[in-house]
Amino acid sequence: MTTPKQSFTLVDRLIARCLGDDPRSAAHEISRSRLWEPLVNHACDAQVGGLLHQRLEHAGIDAPPSAMRTLRVYRDHLAARHKHQLEQTSAAFDSLKRAGIPFVVLKGAALAAAVYASPGARAMDDIDILVNEADATRTEEAMKRAGCQPGPDLLSPEFYPRYYYEREYLTAGQPAVKIDCHVRPFRPLRYGRTVPADAFRDDLQTVAIGGHDAQILSPTNQMIHLCAHAACHGSSKLRWLADIAALWRTHHASISDATLIHRCRQWSLAWPVYRTLQLVGDLFQLDQDSRCAALMSGLRGRWSWRDRLAVRQAPYDVDRPLAALMVNLATTPGWAFKLGYLRTIALPGPSHLGQLYAGRHPGWPLVAHAKPLVHAVPFLRSRAALSGA
Repeated sequence: MTTPKQSFTLVDRLIARCLGDDPRSAAHEISRSRLWEPLVNHACDAQVGGLLHQRLEHAGIDAPPSAMRTLRVYRDHLAARHKHQLEQTSAAFDSLKRAGIPFVVLKGAALAAAVYASPGARAMDDIDILVNEADATRTEEAMKRAGCQPGPDLLSPEFYPRYYYEREYLTAGQPAVKIDCHVRPFRPLRYGRTVPADAFRDDLQTVAIGGHDAQILSPTNQMIHLCAHAACHGSSKLRWLADIAALWRTHHASISDATLIHRCRQWSLAWPVYRTLQLVGDLFQLDQDSRCAALMSGLRGRWSWRDRLAVRQAPYDVDRPLAALMVNLATTPGWAFKLGYLRTIALPGPSHLGQLYAGRHPGWPLVAHAKPLVHAVPFLRSRAALSGA
C-alpha cells in the first residue's frame, strides 16, 4: 500500500512509539541518542506532552527527572485549563438542555471522557458540539441566554447553517472559552450534501463531562469522524493522529468494521478515512495489526476525484478563498444548492461587510465587497507564475 506523502521526523516517531505498545524500547533509543530534551519540548508543542507523561508514568519508564518535571508541569497546566474550560461551558450546556436542544460533544472533550484516563492528558483548544441544523436558531438563543457571545458575523444570516458547518461562541468568563457549534461534522461543502443530516447520531453513548451527562459518538462513528476531520485539516497535528491510535487501541472491540466501511462508502468518506488510517498506521505501527490492515483494505477502491479534490483543498480554505469557492462548486452535488451557495458568496450581508471594511463613506459596501478580491490577487499571480515556469 502507498502511504500518503507526510513527513514525520525521528522525534515524531519516537513519541509515537512511546505512546504505543512498547514504550521501553523507544525510551532506550531516546536515552542513547540524547534526545529527551528536544523530544519533550516537541511533545509539548505538539500538544501530546500530557499524554506522553501519562504513558511514561504508567509504564514506569526511567526518564531523566528534568524531562518528567517538564511533562508533569505541562500536564498539570492542561488539567487546570481543562477544568476551567468545562466550568465555563457548564452554563451553555445547562441552557441547551433547558431549551430541549439535543447536542453531541465531539473531539477533545469527548475523548478526554471516553478514551484518556486523565483530564491533563488531552489538550483542548475549544469545546466542540454537534446540534441539528433545524435547531441552529434556537441554539443561538440558548447560548446567548447562557451569556455566550457569537463570534464574527458570517457572510449572511442564511450562510450558516445552510452552507457553513459551524458557528463559534465565546463564554462570558475570563479567559473566555470558545464553543464551536457544528451543524455538520466537516467543513468541505461537498460533505454537507453527501453526509446525511442525521449521520453520527445513532447509537450515542452517555458519559460524564464537567458534571453533566453528555452524549458522545459511538466508537465506530467516532473513528469515522476523527479520521475524516484530520484529513480535512491536512492531518497536520500529531495530537489528532494520536487520538485515533488511542481510540483504536482502547475501543477496537466496539468498532464495527463492516459498519464503518459501509458508512464511509455511503457518505463519500472512504478516501479521507483511508488516507488518515494509513498515516496513523505508519506512525503508530497500527499497519502491523491484521484487523486494521483489513479495515483499510475494505476502504480501498476507485475514489471519486471530487473527494480527493475537496480533501486536498480543505486545509487551505482560509488562505485561498477563491480556490475554496471553485472547489466547492466543482465537488458539491446539486445545481440548485450550488447556485444558492454562489449567491450568498456574491451578495454578503451588511453586517459581514462592516467587519471587512471600517469606512462608512458613500459606496462603502462596494469597497468592502471588493476587498476579498484584492486579497485574492497575490494568489492568482503566484498560480500564474507557477503555470508559466
